[in-house]
Amino acid sequence: MYMPTCPDTTLVALTIGGNDAGFPSIMQSCAFEGCPAEDDIDRAIDETMPKVEKTLREIHLQAPSAKIVLLGCPQLFDEDSLTCVSGVGGAGMVRINAMARTMASAQQQMVTTPHSSGVPVSYESPDPDFAGRRACDDPEGIDKIVVVPPGER
Repeated sequence: MYMPTCPDTTLVALTIGGNDAGFPSIMQSCAFEGCPAEDDIDRAIDETMPKVEKTLREIHLQAPSAKIVLLGCPQLFDEDSLTCVSGVGGAGMVRINAMARTMASAQQQMVTTPHSSGVPVSYESPDPDFAGRRACDDPEGIDKIVVVPPGER
């Protein structure tokens, strides 16, 4: 990964990890076939964290004065609205939220390693900002999954 040196940068905020852990394909599986086993999801997240840590270290090398903020991903669904037509069903909504919590936990644990090695990184959860605005809330801040027939994508 090439990144220009940015010695004057004081803040870098980023989201990273969900795509690397396969969340888009997991969401698709949840909508069409049923969610993958929790062990498979946990393994994908565990395998992703070293890549995330490496990226954070590379950012620090390129922007040594910057505070780095790793932003987590929010839980997508309001689990109190399990009757909502979400595209993944009530059980899928619970599983997808569990994935977000597992990823958040792994990211929070992971940032302590680079931080203790001199990389100024912190973790911020956007989850409180989405309370009352998740898919199936009124108003929705996150759109529900829309299942489109083949050929209309």
